[in-house]
This record gives sequence, structure tokens and C-alpha cells, in this order.
Amino acid sequence: MNNTTENNQAVEKIHRVATELYNANGQKSYPTVSQVRAAAKTDMNTTSEAMKQWRNQQEQQVQTAQIDIPDAVQKAVNETTAKIWSLAQHTANDALHTAQKAWEKDKAESEQLTKEIAEEYDKQSIILEKTTEEKNQLCIELQNLKSEYSEALTKLAGQQARLEAVEQHNKELLGLFKYSDKKTAH
Repeated sequence: MNNTTENNQAVEKIHRVATELYNANGQKSYPTVSQVRAAAKTDMNTTSEAMKQWRNQQEQQVQTAQIDIPDAVQKAVNETTAKIWSLAQHTANDALHTAQKAWEKDKAESEQLTKEIAEEYDKQSIILEKTTEEKNQLCIELQNLKSEYSEALTKLAGQQARLEAVEQHNKELLGLFKYSDKKTAH
């Protein structure tokens, strides 16, 4: 152990012994340096310095404990505290009302915006539904047109085949007619 640690332990021991002797005496008078030194079994210099500290601590405790607050001061403190508390409550209430008004304004704006969004959503839903119906109708019409086109192509192909057959028949008839004319001319 070093000297500082030993010295601190000695001072603590002296303070403890001095307090014990003071309490044993009914706190009527402080113990003497000799009484404390004998009970603590410490040297005179350390005991003397430690006792000065201990007495100062005791006097500070006594001074603090013996101060009574005069009624006028206590009344003034109470009145001032009440005024401060009232002012703090008033300030807090003002801040609360301001915040509440701002919140109500934000809430109203939010509700209005929500209403507008809902209305626009409903409009867009109706438009989408109509557009989907129109698309479906156009798809049906397109399918019908494709069927009609396919039928028309089939008819056209049939008519073209008949036309080619008629043309072929006409060529054959024309050939026969020419042959018959040649025969008749000879």
C-alpha cells in the first residue's frame, strides 16, 4: 500500500471514531483530539488534521439543519411557484390549442384529399369499366369481321373457281365453235 491509501484509511478511521464518540456523548460536545487519537490509535498530526475536517463537516451539517425558512419567504416562494405554475400551464395550454388547431386543419385537408382521391378513383373505375366493355365489344366485332372475311374469302375462292371453270368452258366452246366454223366453211 502507498502512503496516500494508508492516510485515507487513517482519516476515515479517525472520522468514524470521532462520530462514535460524539454519538456516545449524546452529541453534547465534540470529542477531543486526544480522545480520538487514543481510540483510533493514530499519530497526532494525522488525527489533528482529520479532526479539523470532521469538525468542519459537523458544523456545516449543523448550520444546514438549523436554518428555518421564515414564513414570509415561504409565502413568497409559494406564491411565486404558483404564478410560475399557472404561467407554465397557460403556456402549455396555448401550445396545445395551437397544435390542436394545426392538427384539425391537417386532418380536414387530409379528409378532403381522401375524398377527392376516392371520387377520382370511382370515376376512373367507371371509365375503366366502360373501356373494358368497349374493348370486349370491339373484340366481338373483330371476331365477327374475321369470320365474315373468312367466309367472303371462301365464297370468293369458290366464285373464282367457278369463273375459271366458266372461262375454261367458254374457251372449249369457242374452240369447238371455231372448229365447227372451219368445218362448215370447207
